[in-house]
Amino acid sequence: MCTPGFYRHHAFDIPLESIAPYLVDGVLVADMNGIIQAVNEATVRMTGYAPGELLGKHVRILKSGLTPDIVYGNLWQKTSRNLPWRAQIINRRKNGELYDIDLVISPVTEEDEVRWVVGLQRDISAQKELERANTGLTMVGALSAGILHDLKNPLTLIKAGLEMGFSAAAGQIPPDKVNKALEIIRSGTGALERLTGEAGKMLRRETTDTHETLWIEVIQSALMMTRYQLAGITVETDIDECLVSRGHYFDFERVLINLLANAADAVQGLPERRVTLRCRYINNEVTLEVCDTGRGIPPEVQERMFAMPVTIKAVGKGTGIGLLVIGELTKRNRGRIKVESAPERGTCFTLFFPGFRAKEDELADYTVQSVSEPRIAST
Repeated sequence: MCTPGFYRHHAFDIPLESIAPYLVDGVLVADMNGIIQAVNEATVRMTGYAPGELLGKHVRILKSGLTPDIVYGNLWQKTSRNLPWRAQIINRRKNGELYDIDLVISPVTEEDEVRWVVGLQRDISAQKELERANTGLTMVGALSAGILHDLKNPLTLIKAGLEMGFSAAAGQIPPDKVNKALEIIRSGTGALERLTGEAGKMLRRETTDTHETLWIEVIQSALMMTRYQLAGITVETDIDECLVSRGHYFDFERVLINLLANAADAVQGLPERRVTLRCRYINNEVTLEVCDTGRGIPPEVQERMFAMPVTIKAVGKGTGIGLLVIGELTKRNRGRIKVESAPERGTCFTLFFPGFRAKEDELADYTVQSVSEPRIAST
């Protein structure tokens, strides 16, 4: 007897059931209520359940809870219309271990009615683990590139401090500027220390503790670190000094430094060179805004600037990595970004973070010193 849709040589008379035990991929047959009717040996090995523990049970016995319900809803919707379905999902073995499968579901009809579904499943856990490892390495690589990108800010500060110190020693500027030079160098070396520390944590796959961070301290530090990029530019500020967010202080600092440095670059060479920095509490969120009067960002660049390195700066002047850093660190701290830009009318980056407005007599509880991080020299 020839099974419909299955063609065999006239001399081949082995029943299909005799072939099933030799299949490498798992086979599972269920009715339209999701009750398991048949499984092969590969499914038994893959799931860790004995045949008797699977047969007559609902397919949800294999669910991990990590695959969204909408995925399964789409499965039954398609197969009930006699359409095949395919997806990669995460299941759970009897021992609780998770495993990834590539699952292909085919409906089986009888008298023009879908009666059963046949699932062909391949264990792709090893492949997925490799993909996840590569993704992790890629992210570490991207963030490491971001750290290298951010080194230029403290190095610029240290260089400026050294030049000021040498000028004071040569009598070219008042001697009292030496202390200011040392203060600038200290700020730059502190930032370098934090950058190299962050790089070490990434290599060791360590996590960084979050703290309730006072935004005015982040802002003061970022303005100090970018003071030379912003030289000759009108900087307007509107800062609520009582705003606090829980997150990574160093991440907030790097985000703001990159925003200010980009804004400074955007207005270079223009008649009107103005950068506006606002930090306000709006709709129960800390809203950080950096605007410039630059040439604007083309729409095609805006669409992908947080997903891949893109820049509108001159060749050799920019890499686009700073925008990747801004996007990744904002997301890591549960924030989101809105960009408004128009040709020749400038750009506004607005970042939104969870936070609150602290009482003035409690601000000391949220200083950098209170969370055992280096104190930033004030401007």
